[in-house]
Amino acid sequence: MRPALLLLALAACYSPTPEGVCTVACTTACPGELVCGGDGLCRATDDLDCVLRAEAGVDVGSPDAPRVQFGLVTRVDAISSGDTDDDPTVSPNGLEMYFNSVRTGSASGDIYRSTRPAPGQLWSTPLLVSALNSAAYENTPRLSFDGLVMHIGVADEILMSTRQLVSSTAWTTPMPVGALSSMEPDAEASMTRDQLSIYFASNRSGNYDIYVATRESPGSDWGPVTAVPGLNSAFDDESPFTTDGLTMYFSSRRTHTLASSNLWMATRPTVTDAFGPAVPLDELNTDGAEEDPWLSEDGSTIWFASSRLTSFDIFTATR
Repeated sequence: MRPALLLLALAACYSPTPEGVCTVACTTACPGELVCGGDGLCRATDDLDCVLRAEAGVDVGSPDAPRVQFGLVTRVDAISSGDTDDDPTVSPNGLEMYFNSVRTGSASGDIYRSTRPAPGQLWSTPLLVSALNSAAYENTPRLSFDGLVMHIGVADEILMSTRQLVSSTAWTTPMPVGALSSMEPDAEASMTRDQLSIYFASNRSGNYDIYVATRESPGSDWGPVTAVPGLNSAFDDESPFTTDGLTMYFSSRRTHTLASSNLWMATRPTVTDAFGPAVPLDELNTDGAEEDPWLSEDGSTIWFASSRLTSFDIFTATR
């Protein structure tokens, strides 16, 4: 934040050509040679070719089939402070969470870390991550999918830090990512799994929209920044999360009847296409604000921030 289970037969398949990318909603298992990706969709292992057999019970002719919905929403009580807690990001193994908090002990708003011994276990008491914090307001931490790179928002600018091991808290001093900067607030930057695309929110157009930059290889410089086609509205669109650039989870104020932001999802066949119409994640949304979606590696768990109780807290749901 800035300063119910469906069968595999209920599939979503996008095929720009007979040999194109084809996806099927999943939880943990997929038909044939497909694998369940971090975005909750079955995909071919090369993500380029997909053949879905009829005996698998998959309706390949139904691009508008229902998605797999999330179940009961619960607050992550172990890390709740009673003050603002938001911007969750979770490591690939699901054992480490970073988030923003203004709890007692923070300078103004800082990055905290909590761990757990195994998925499904309780999170530990959060600790301040000194290496990532300063006297300024730190927010929107976003881990890379290998757990070694962190992007954070500081003073309306995107900074980056790295570490050598996923078990380490020895993060380097965060440094500005100049290629993403503008004269307006920029934040909430997260990379795709291959680290070749980075999506973030920026106010450079006059309201918050979602932008993307790409590069040739991990570690190389980011190219030009462009608005993500088909995704943005006339209202604030923020908090992008995607593993592959094909399925996007984000927050938006686009529904005029909503007083605050809610969670949405949009998909597209390839990264060169515009996103299709966004759909609200109604099972997660309330009359309060919902922001900062983050999904587990297998796509079965989502964490997000919501003000549905009083101040912002971190909530979770599974599917």
